[in-house]
Amino acid sequence: MSTYKLLELPPLPGGKFSLATGINSFGQVCGVADSSGSGSPHPVVWSLSPDASQVVDMQDLGTMGTGSKASAINGLGHVVGVSGGRAFLWTPGTGLIDLGQRYATALNDADVVVGGDQERALVWTLQTGWLELNLTALGPISRSTAAAINNPGEIAGAYLDSTTWRPFRTSTLGGAVSGGISGEPFGINDSGRVVGGSMAAFNSIEAFYWDANVAPVSIGVSGGALTSVGEGGRGVGDRVGAVQFDPFAWDQANGISELNGAIDDTLGWVLKDAAAINDLGQIVGWGFAPTFDWRAYVLSPLEVTIPNPRHYEIFYKVIGGRAGGRQLVFPPGGGRPRPVPTDPVSRIIAAKPR
Repeated sequence: MSTYKLLELPPLPGGKFSLATGINSFGQVCGVADSSGSGSPHPVVWSLSPDASQVVDMQDLGTMGTGSKASAINGLGHVVGVSGGRAFLWTPGTGLIDLGQRYATALNDADVVVGGDQERALVWTLQTGWLELNLTALGPISRSTAAAINNPGEIAGAYLDSTTWRPFRTSTLGGAVSGGISGEPFGINDSGRVVGGSMAAFNSIEAFYWDANVAPVSIGVSGGALTSVGEGGRGVGDRVGAVQFDPFAWDQANGISELNGAIDDTLGWVLKDAAAINDLGQIVGWGFAPTFDWRAYVLSPLEVTIPNPRHYEIFYKVIGGRAGGRQLVFPPGGGRPRPVPTDPVSRIIAAKPR
């Protein structure tokens, strides 16, 4: 019995493939797609209907060169990625903003961007430009990278000590903490849960989650990693299967569920990747469509209603934009707004620009 409905996210006109990399909780998905005569993939945003039954809009974000990829999308529909070897931030009002010869992996709703420069984990804001993360608490390190950031401003990434890549997390109170194990994180939710994949500590590649003030915990999935986690603690990931990779979902209450077994098998799809999950439980990634073409998809719970992104934008920018000197994040579907520090990275960056 299927527990998700599947919606195909098409390529640009005349194109052959599409891949989805991120989703917010307001029916907006980022990814890449090709078109006839485009020469290379373009970063794109698909917008979904309120019941997630159809794509109502698809926007080509443009490029700054070859090798373009949209990495993540925030609650306001702003996107970060890489194009032509340079990081970019895209907003509907500005179009592509060139962030220089860096890479951008994620952003939060305050448009704080994380990424790196092949050597150091970096953070970018409109006010400061790129700054290096202060990871001195981790001891001597040779390289580092930032993978994810949440709305409170906590950042997850990895650092290389003398021999081993290890996960780290920062705190809004300042400083960075090592996960101790060999591994790399890929996502963090607003409650501070980090997810990723580890090696050596569990004697194989294994998916893990890591909550604040405790050690990382293996979820018992060998040969794979958790790639993203929603606010409710439900995560998604990929593991090595009989043929390439098998995407899965996981939570502490129900354990692991194979996504290919959670969709209608008469559709003819084979899902190969689960890239991201949002707070509504919607999952995006890519797979082989019945035509055997690579296609982006979104899986939605059978009963789902997507909040209007325009309402979130109004609340965030007008009503909740500033409250007692602090920004407020309004959770999808209602609930109490969460405060975001006015300068969420001020205590975790070094003084020198990068």
